[in-house]
Amino acid sequence: MLIPNKRGMLLFSKNIPIGAIAFVSSFFISCKDYNLTKPTFAKNDTGPSAGNVPGMAQGNSETGKPSESAQPPTVLSLQLDASADNDALVYTFGVASAKLKGNTLTYGVVQKRSILSGAPLSVEQRSDIIRLCRDIGLSSKPDQYLPAKTWDQEAPIYLMWRSHYASDVKTRIAGAATTSAGGIRCAVDLELTAETDHQSVRLTFDPIANKKSAPAGVLNINTAISQGLLLPNASFDKETTANISEISDDPKIMLQAKALDPSVFKPRIDPIGLAEQCYTSVSGGKSHIANPEAKNDFKISVSVGLAAVKSIAPKEVGGRLLPECKNLKVQQQNETDANVDLSCAQYQAVKDAGLEAGCAWELTISNKSDPEDTIAVSTPMNKLVYKTVNSSDIAKVMVLIPRSKKNPVRNGTTKLIGFNQVQQEMMTDSFDLWLNILPAAFDRDFGSRIKQVSYAPDQPMCKNGFAAYAGYGATEFFWCPNGGMTEGHQAARDTDPATALFRGITLYHETRHTMFWKHDHDDTSYAPCAGTAASSEFYYNLYAKCDTDFCRVLRDDEIRLMKVELNYDYTNDGTGRKSQGICKTWTKAMGIDGEGF
Repeated sequence: MLIPNKRGMLLFSKNIPIGAIAFVSSFFISCKDYNLTKPTFAKNDTGPSAGNVPGMAQGNSETGKPSESAQPPTVLSLQLDASADNDALVYTFGVASAKLKGNTLTYGVVQKRSILSGAPLSVEQRSDIIRLCRDIGLSSKPDQYLPAKTWDQEAPIYLMWRSHYASDVKTRIAGAATTSAGGIRCAVDLELTAETDHQSVRLTFDPIANKKSAPAGVLNINTAISQGLLLPNASFDKETTANISEISDDPKIMLQAKALDPSVFKPRIDPIGLAEQCYTSVSGGKSHIANPEAKNDFKISVSVGLAAVKSIAPKEVGGRLLPECKNLKVQQQNETDANVDLSCAQYQAVKDAGLEAGCAWELTISNKSDPEDTIAVSTPMNKLVYKTVNSSDIAKVMVLIPRSKKNPVRNGTTKLIGFNQVQQEMMTDSFDLWLNILPAAFDRDFGSRIKQVSYAPDQPMCKNGFAAYAGYGATEFFWCPNGGMTEGHQAARDTDPATALFRGITLYHETRHTMFWKHDHDDTSYAPCAGTAASSEFYYNLYAKCDTDFCRVLRDDEIRLMKVELNYDYTNDGTGRKSQGICKTWTKAMGIDGEGF
C-alpha cells in the first residue's frame, strides 16, 4: 500500500550537475553521469542490441553514442514509498516501492553495489561493511527478491535493503566512520539505458542516519534514526566517492522477519539463593570486611521470546572497565539467563577502585528469525548496603558465617525429619560451618550419600544421653536433644556459636560411623585419629587454617571442644595414640599437646 505522506522523490538528469536538495514531504536528488562507468564499445562494434537491453539505441558504429536523432534526455523522477507491510523499522529488511516518473520510455537496469568511504578501509573494516552493504537491491517483485531488469513509469520496482544489522558491526562502523573523512556509505549504482536515453544514478544508504541527511524509506523516521537503522539517503556528497569498493557477493534478502525492538528487552537482576549481608568489622580500631567470602551471587535474565542471548560481557561504567569487574566469573546458563559470582570481598575490591557498584554487563541478543539482527542491552550491578558488626563479640559472629551453595539442607539433597523450623535453621548453620572450615572432608565423606537426618528425642539412645547416633553403612542418622537441640539451645541460636561448632563436629563424627569407622578406643589397630577421631580435624582447621573474623573469635571454644572430642574418642584407651601421629600434629598446633587433657 502506498503512503502518500511518507514518500521521497529522486530527480536525475544526464546534463544537470549535483544541485540543491529539497526535502518537505518528498526528497529530490539532481544528478548527472558523474564519472560512473558507461557502456563503451570498440570500433565497428555496435554494442548491445535492443534485444539484449530493452530500449537500447542502435548507436553510431564509430562512437557508440546515441544517434543524432536521439531526443534530449528527459528529467526523470523517482518516487519512493514506504510500506507498512514491509516497514524498515518493523522488519529486518525494508521494502519501498520505486516508481519512475517523467518519461514513457522503458529502461534497462544494471545495478552494482559498492561501499563509499572517505579513506581506504582496512580488511577488517571492509569485512564489516560488506555485511552491511551487501544485502541491497532493486527487485521486480515486492514479496521476494528478483533483480529488476527493466523499469518504466507504468509499474514500480522495489528497493529492498537490510535495515537492521548486528550491534557489534554498528559499533565498529561508528568507529570507522569517525576516522574516515566524509564517512562511510552503502551505494547502489544504476545504469539506466533506454532507446533515446542513457543515465546513471547512485542511490546511497547511511548507516548512521540523521535528520540533516533526510533519510527516507521508513514510516517513522525519528525512531529509525534513534535505533541506528540503515536508511536510504536523500543527499549525496561527491567527495565521499574518493574510495569505492565494489561488492561482488550476491545479496541475501529475507523479507518478513520481525526485527528486535530494543525497548522490549529489560534485563533483570535477581539474587541466586539467599543473598548474604556484607559486614564491616569495627574491631581493632580498623574497618575491614568481616565476612569476605560471603556470597551475593546473582542472575541476569531477560525475556527474549523469539530471540536468544548470544553473549554477555563486562561493560564500561563512567568510561572505565575495572579489572575487578573483568575478573568476576560470569556463566551463561541458557538463552535467557547468566549467573555472576560475587563475594563481599569482590564487591569491596570494586568499591576500593573508586566506583560504588562499578560493574555492568552488556547482553547481545540475537534474532532467531534473522541472526544478523542483533541488539545490545546493558545492566549495572546492584549496590550492596553494608552493616557493621563487632566481630570480637562471640555472640555476634554467627552472622559472619558464609552460606555455602553445597549446604545439603539448603539445596534439598538431605532431608531433615522431625525438626522444628528453628532446629532446621540450627542444623543448616552447622552444615555451613563444616563446609567453610573443612569442605574437603564434607565432599569426601558426606557429599550426597546421607539422604536423611531424623530428630528422635524419644528413642532409647537419645534418652541415654547421646548427642546423635548412626549405623554402619547407613545413609541416614538420628539426632538427639543433647546434640545442641534443647529449647535452651534454640533460644540461644544466634548468640551461641560454640554449640553450632559442637553440632558441626557431631555431623562429621556420625558420618564417619556410616563409613564403617568405629570409635578409636574400640579398635586399637587404627592409626592415631583414624576412626571417628578424624573428625577432630574440624577444630584443627578452624584454629590453624581459618583466619576470618568468625574463626578467630571462636578459638577459645574450639580448644575446649577439641579436648572433649578426643577424650571421648579415646575413652579408657591405653595405647597413647591421642598424642601420636596426626593427633599430635593437630593438638600441638593448638597448644594442647600430650595425653594429659
